[in-house]
Amino acid sequence: MELDIREHLAKAKENQDLGALHSAYSLIKGPTTAGHSGALPRFPPELYVLCAEHALQLGLMEMSSECLKMYFEGNPQGGQFLCRALLCQGQLKSQLLSPASSEEEINEAVMYFLKAIEMSKKEPSTHFLVFNASVLYLQTAGLLLQPGRCLQLVHSLKQVLGSLEEVADQDLSWRAELMIQLVKCHVYSGKVEEAASFARVTENFIKSHAAHLYPRLYTLQVQHKLSEDDVLLETSRQCITLRIIYKIQELKNRWKEFNENTMTEEDCERLKEIFSLLVDSPGPNSTPASSSAPQSPTPVQLRDRVALLLELALLSSQGKRPEIAADCLKQLKLLGEVNIDQRIIMECVNCEINLLKKEAKMNDYSKASVEARLKEIDKLDQWLEAAVREGGPQARQAVCVTQWKFCLPLLQHNLRKRIRTPLLKLAQVLEDMQSLLLEVRCGVHSELAAIEEEEGDVEASLSHLQKALLLDNGTHGERLSSAFQLLQLRRTVFQTPACPEDKAAMLMQQIKDMPPQHSTDRRPILVSVGLLLAPDDFQTLLDADDPSKFPAESLGSEPVAYLAAKARHHSICVEKLHGYLDRQRKDKDDTARVKLWATLAKTARKQDVWDVCRAACRFCLFYDDGRWKSSETKSKLMGF
Repeated sequence: MELDIREHLAKAKENQDLGALHSAYSLIKGPTTAGHSGALPRFPPELYVLCAEHALQLGLMEMSSECLKMYFEGNPQGGQFLCRALLCQGQLKSQLLSPASSEEEINEAVMYFLKAIEMSKKEPSTHFLVFNASVLYLQTAGLLLQPGRCLQLVHSLKQVLGSLEEVADQDLSWRAELMIQLVKCHVYSGKVEEAASFARVTENFIKSHAAHLYPRLYTLQVQHKLSEDDVLLETSRQCITLRIIYKIQELKNRWKEFNENTMTEEDCERLKEIFSLLVDSPGPNSTPASSSAPQSPTPVQLRDRVALLLELALLSSQGKRPEIAADCLKQLKLLGEVNIDQRIIMECVNCEINLLKKEAKMNDYSKASVEARLKEIDKLDQWLEAAVREGGPQARQAVCVTQWKFCLPLLQHNLRKRIRTPLLKLAQVLEDMQSLLLEVRCGVHSELAAIEEEEGDVEASLSHLQKALLLDNGTHGERLSSAFQLLQLRRTVFQTPACPEDKAAMLMQQIKDMPPQHSTDRRPILVSVGLLLAPDDFQTLLDADDPSKFPAESLGSEPVAYLAAKARHHSICVEKLHGYLDRQRKDKDDTARVKLWATLAKTARKQDVWDVCRAACRFCLFYDDGRWKSSETKSKLMGF
C-alpha cells in the first residue's frame, strides 16, 4: 500500500493530477475509516504530511486539514516532517486571513511558523526549513505591518532574525530585508528611539552584506528622522542617489508638516532642483572627458534613476505641479527602461496631469468638467484591468488609489451611480490582493453601500456595509453601524419593531422610498416620527407655531398685539420643554436618538415642512450640552 500511495502522490505532484491525489487520500484514510484508528498505520506517517502538502498546493484545504489531523493524532516525534506539518498547518490558517482579520487570528497562524522555526534549529538536516518558515512567517505577519497593529510583531521578528543567525543562513539579503521590516515595526509602533537604535545596527549589517538595500533603509531614516540631521546630511553627500533621496524625503516631510494641498513656489523650486540632479547626473556608463579630469561622483544606476524619477513625478502631481510631473514622464520615456508596473504608474500620473491642466474648470461641476473626469476614470479602469493581467501588487494598488481619488468629487446623489462600476472593480481588486489600504477599502465599500441603497438593492448594500465594518479602524464604526441597522429595518419592513427608536427609523426609511409625486403624504409621517421620539414634547413644539393654538383674545387684534401674543405663546410652549433630557430614561442611547432627530430635521427641510424641521432642530440643540467629544469625526456623524 505504501508504494501505491507514493506513486499516486508522485503523479499528483508532477502532473497536478487531482484524481491521483484523491486516490492517495483514499488509501491513506482507509484504515481510519475502517475502524483501525487505534492500530499503527501500514505506512510511514510522513505520507500524511506529503498528501497534506500536495492538497494545499492544489487548493484542497479540507483534504489537507484532514491529513494533518490524522498525522498529529499519531503523536509524531520531532524531525523534518513534523516541521513541514507545522508549516502546512500555518499556511492553512493563513488562507483564511485578510488584513481585516483580528490580531488573535493572525497570531494563531504565525505561531505555527515560529514553532517550526524553533524545531528546525535543533538538527543541521532541518536548518534549511528555518529560511522557508521565515518567508511564510513574513507573508502572514505582514498583515499586521501597519500603524497601530504591529507592536507585537517586534518580538517575533527578533526571534526569526535570531534563528536565521543561529543556523548561519547564507541568504544575507533576506536577513537584511527582515531587519528593515523590524525598523518599520518600531516606527509604526511609535517606538522612535528603538527604531533609530536598530536602524544603526541594520545600517552596519546592510553596508557589509547587502549594500543594494541601503537606499531603502536610508529613505526610512530620513523620512522618520531616525538619525541626527547633520549625520543624515553628511551621508547624503556620499553619492548622488542618496542626495536625491534626502532631498525628496525632506521635501515630503516639509510638505506634510505644513499640511497644504498645493506646493509653494519655494517647494516648486526644490522639485526643479531634484529634477535637475536626476537628469544631469552621470549615468553608470558615463566616462570622464579626459583622464586628467577629477573623478566624477558615483553615478546613479539606471534602475534607481527610473524609480526616483517616477517618485518625483508622483510627488509633483500630488503637489499640483503638472509641468514638473510631465517633464519627469518625458525623461522616463527617453530612458525606455521601465517595467510594466512602472509604465502603469506613469499612466496614472498622466491621468492626474490631464485633470490638473483643467483644474480651474473642474470645480464648477459643469457637464463638461464631469465628463472630463469620467473620461479619465474610464482610462484608469482600463489600466486597472491591464494591471490585473500583467502588473504586480504595486501597480494594481497605485491605479486603485488614483481611481479612488478621481471618484471622490463625484460621490454626490446625482452623480455617484455613474461611477458604480469602476468602484466595484476597485473594491474587488483590493480585496483579491488583500491590500493593507484599509481606510481606502472601507471608504469604497461605504460609498458602494449608499449607491446600492439608492438603487434599491438592500442586500448588496448590507453586504458592502458589512465589509466596511470589518475594514474600519474605529473611525467610522458608529456611522456604519447605524447605517447597517437602518438597512436591516428596511429589509424587515413588514415586521413591527419593538422600541420607538426603531419604529421612527423605519418610518424615515418609508419616506425615503416614497415616490416624488406623493410629497403631500410625507408630513403626517414626519410628525409621527417626532411623536415617537418625544410623544408629548414634540407636539408642544408644533403647537408653538400653530396659529390655531393662539389665545382667542389675540385673534383680530392689532398687528403688534397679535405678534406679541404669538411670541408669548411660543415662549410658553418652549418653556414647557425645560428639563426634557432629565425626564428621559437613563438607559436610552442618546447617540442614536440625536442622530434620528438630525435625520428628521434634514428630511423635513428637504420636504419644506418647516415646523417639523424647526422642532427637530430644537431637540438636537437639547443634546448640545458638552457631552460630545469635540472631534471632526464625531461632528461628521451628525451629518452636518
